[in-house]
Amino acid sequence: MFKRYSKRLLSVDMMITNEEWKNKYLNEATWKIFTNFLTMNKEFYEFTALNINPHDDLLDYKYHIRKKLGNGLTSMVYLLEKNENNSLNNDTEQCVMKICKTSLYKEWFLNELTITNQLKQLNDLNKFNSFFQDILHSSPTGQFLIFNKELKHITSLTLNQSKQLIHIVQYLYDSDIVHRDIRPQNLMLDYREKRLKLIDFGFAFKYEINEMPKKLPIFGTVTYATYELLTCYYESISNKQYAPLYDYERTFDLKCALNVIIYKISNKVQIELNAIEQLSPPEKLLRSLTLWENCKKKNQIYSDLLGLINNLSVSSDFDGFERQLEKLYYCGTNIII
Repeated sequence: MFKRYSKRLLSVDMMITNEEWKNKYLNEATWKIFTNFLTMNKEFYEFTALNINPHDDLLDYKYHIRKKLGNGLTSMVYLLEKNENNSLNNDTEQCVMKICKTSLYKEWFLNELTITNQLKQLNDLNKFNSFFQDILHSSPTGQFLIFNKELKHITSLTLNQSKQLIHIVQYLYDSDIVHRDIRPQNLMLDYREKRLKLIDFGFAFKYEINEMPKKLPIFGTVTYATYELLTCYYESISNKQYAPLYDYERTFDLKCALNVIIYKISNKVQIELNAIEQLSPPEKLLRSLTLWENCKKKNQIYSDLLGLINNLSVSSDFDGFERQLEKLYYCGTNIII
């Protein structure tokens, strides 16, 4: 830090000792910091690093930050608590703010808001409240989202919770929406309602009625993705196509959900996938391909479930999938890979 002072300034008075110069530099630097503090310079507080404008309405007159909940690739997440002087009855006691880290990710925040609003307008509002988080407030430019409650990460996945996950995917299927990023980190638990919830719709998209599989850039989960996507992605990278496209089928989420269930109930699969996550992208794709291919070859129940998904054409077909899922839990940790 002290070695970066100007040589031009050094030549002004060569009689100043190194220690005196260090003290002089430290005093000047401290004064600049104090001045920034007094002027509330937004650059000094790095608002731009979090993609927040000081003039944004962050509801500070209603809430204060209670604690940080998480720090992900695209966002930082905080728990907000109602201010003591906030007497508005319709304000919740606590809510969650997700702040976009850079402008590169704003489109995903705006997309999450769009998809969430579409889900609220479709089907059953009671199911929406059971399956997803509601957005209470948002930045019009995609800088932050405020959700209605704090959720907890799942540590395990019971048979009942797996059935809840299938119901969530069925709701998305009936709504013509594909999440694209179903993985353990996006499955949360509402302890008050004892319900599993799916979060993070940044990569989700909506099909039009009777639309064929939609070709889109590959985003979202990779290690829990379908065998077909992994094959497509690996071939694209092998051919040095670094912006691969994939025909996302309507049943994509159901196959990802099945892979997540396998991961949560099999210690062997957990160990293997946790190791895969540490690899480079090409190695991760190849190892994931091998893992799910072995699961299909060595586990008849998993293979049968994939067959049911491939033949799924109407919402009622989910019932047969759910019944077959119970057999998978009887295998439990004995799943072979």
